[in-house]
Amino acid sequence: YIEQWKKIYKSYLIIGANNIMNSFYSTFNVIYLGIVCTKDQVGYYNISNQIMSICLGVITAFTMTTLPRMSNLLGTNNKKDYDTLLNNSFNAILNLCIPLSFGLFLYAPNIVNLLSGAGYEQSITPLRIIAPVVTVNAIAQILVYQILMPQHRDRPILYSTIIASLVGIITNIIFVKKLGVIGSAIVLFLSTLSNLLYNLAYSSKNKLLTFPVAQLFRCLIVTLPFILIYLVVDKLIENELLVLIIGVSVTGLYWLIINRKFVESIIHLRRAK
Repeated sequence: YIEQWKKIYKSYLIIGANNIMNSFYSTFNVIYLGIVCTKDQVGYYNISNQIMSICLGVITAFTMTTLPRMSNLLGTNNKKDYDTLLNNSFNAILNLCIPLSFGLFLYAPNIVNLLSGAGYEQSITPLRIIAPVVTVNAIAQILVYQILMPQHRDRPILYSTIIASLVGIITNIIFVKKLGVIGSAIVLFLSTLSNLLYNLAYSSKNKLLTFPVAQLFRCLIVTLPFILIYLVVDKLIENELLVLIIGVSVTGLYWLIINRKFVESIIHLRRAK
């Protein structure tokens, strides 16, 4: 029992340290931007970051709720069901987050003007830079909450966060003073990407997963027509709100048609429950 408690205590200690480091590299951007630039720049950054955070909140809820299930499957040596659930998670995240990142990038002007009004145009470029963070962060969360944590690989989680923090500090010094809010957006993207790359490299090296590269490229290819839809709608319609409504509606219909098998599997899954 003492040995078990030591393992549990050690695990929670590492996870707690990881959460602290996570908060550090997430908030240091704003603090440093406020020190070297104006309050207006901080405001522009916060607008773009808050829009992205809304999307990430939904994704985090999904990945966190699967943690007990993944741990239970590994605890009972049910590797087959574990692999199936992991593949389904990757499938869901890639099918949802890649289109979402594209949508945030394309409709950034419309979203910013709708939520913040005139005068916040400088939030548009930062939002476009951090739009891929939605996908990058979602994949990183699968690696952490569905692969590393259930298998008690706590140290790599902590190391990846330390690396992300160091990347954040270094890139803040390099970019923020010269580029302001755009530099902060670049910092956030690079920090999140470094976190993902470390966890992905560790998981692949230790044969904890086979990353679905084919599925990733498929999602990227079928999402490319989003660009054409946006350009056509933006060219034909002048009103920004209508561009957002019609563009998202047409894009959503296209996505449902292309991913009808994925949508049907979600519906069947909910009925089965």
